[in-house]
Amino acid sequence: MKLEDCVDLNYFVKDNVGQLCVKSTTLFQEYLGDAERTARAFTDDGYYRTGDVARYDPATKRYSIVDRVANFVKLAQGVFVALDALDTVFVQAPAVAQVCVCADGLQDRVVALVVPAHDDVTEQLVLDELRQLARANELKAWEIPGAVALLSEPFSVA
Repeated sequence: MKLEDCVDLNYFVKDNVGQLCVKSTTLFQEYLGDAERTARAFTDDGYYRTGDVARYDPATKRYSIVDRVANFVKLAQGVFVALDALDTVFVQAPAVAQVCVCADGLQDRVVALVVPAHDDVTEQLVLDELRQLARANELKAWEIPGAVALLSEPFSVA
């Protein structure tokens, strides 16, 4: 295993954090018939870029996953959705204080976990506002939450 700089995300190997790259005799070597995708997925020396950002602890010689290079999820119909991009759009809704867009690869739409901006917010109000933002931002149908769950507690980092 090794780390690779993620300049766009400000993760650098010199700080013992970066994209986790792995190499193994049992790991696939290429995307069949797709040289461009293979070149993006592998380093020049044959390591596979996992898409995970890891921190290396030299004292314990362990890696821990701390982030993703790209937060994409593949939905049931085979389309990829960038969840963090949807969070950025939907947090602009007046009824929303915090939002986390989630997806299940067995479903064809995303869902939104929402901390309401005030007490009188309903699921329908949030859905209406999210749909309006989706239209204004020209989102695809599968990027519009099919359901909303209102949460009573704000998100925390603990």
